[in-house]
Amino acid sequence: MLTLASSGASKYWEVETTGRFLANEHRDVTVSYVRSHSTRDLNDYDQFYGNFRNPIIRPNEHSLSPTDVPNRMIVRGSLGVGGRWVFSPLYEWRSGFPWSAVDEFQDFVGPRNRSGRLPTVSSLDFTLARPWRFRKYRFTGGIKIYNAFDSGDERDVQTNVAAPDYGRFYNPIQRSIGFVFGTTLP
Repeated sequence: MLTLASSGASKYWEVETTGRFLANEHRDVTVSYVRSHSTRDLNDYDQFYGNFRNPIIRPNEHSLSPTDVPNRMIVRGSLGVGGRWVFSPLYEWRSGFPWSAVDEFQDFVGPRNRSGRLPTVSSLDFTLARPWRFRKYRFTGGIKIYNAFDSGDERDVQTNVAAPDYGRFYNPIQRSIGFVFGTTLP
């Protein structure tokens, strides 16, 4: 028999510091650092009544939240680079998410979300755009690059302790390039 109770607990705290330098419309830089900690009961409603037809139900455990990120820094801004071009970078550095080790039967080995953390993320995204005019139409257009340095930033780990590649990280965030297009009011 499964019973559902609202007696779960979660705890989150954070300390944030932010600084901003604003010289003019096209010289704006903001730096933000967050130190945080997150714990919760790990048997939440979504695990059992989400997309899984027959979920694996284990004893509840109170541990790190799967999205616990103790350190995070974001630098973003807007810099005019001439010819009405605007360079808008977004740099993120953060701790990796925690993960749990499992055995060949998919049972947890040790405390949940305490086996290690995914690698630290260090990613630079940016947009380079400018206003354009075509006949009577005005718009903004340019390029957008995600993960410009093509740094690994793996998102998955082999968690099975019986696997020969246990603890190996996979599925890195790939660099991608796209176009941005927006309308400008007359």
